[in-house]
Amino acid sequence: MNVLSYFHQEQAYTILETLVALTILFMTLIPFFMILNNMLMSQNNLKRTLAINLAERELEKCLITEDFTNSEIQHTVSGFNFLIRRNVKFQGKLVMIILEIRDKESEKSLIKLKTFRHYEQLSHGKQIFSKE
Repeated sequence: MNVLSYFHQEQAYTILETLVALTILFMTLIPFFMILNNMLMSQNNLKRTLAINLAERELEKCLITEDFTNSEIQHTVSGFNFLIRRNVKFQGKLVMIILEIRDKESEKSLIKLKTFRHYEQLSHGKQIFSKE
């Protein structure tokens, strides 16, 4: 039998050969993409967890020091750059504090905390509301 005649007899792949090749391909690609997805999600979860902790700490500091002013602060934690925006509004005898933590690079909002506090007088005696 001639070698050239052997190759000329086989003209195409069979469906079975194609299915086996696709199965092998997907068996190698699926784990790769699962690992890649897990790595990306763990990085995002770490950033979100750091943002939550930073927001809680900033809110506690604001309430303890009674610093009811608007501010924008840049903060770096574990190599991640965050932007902390504090917006304070006075509504009657309520102080509304809104804290937003944003990713500095993407400007994407990671967490937003809002709280209301009733204050007629600060602990150090300064009046923050006028008598109506």
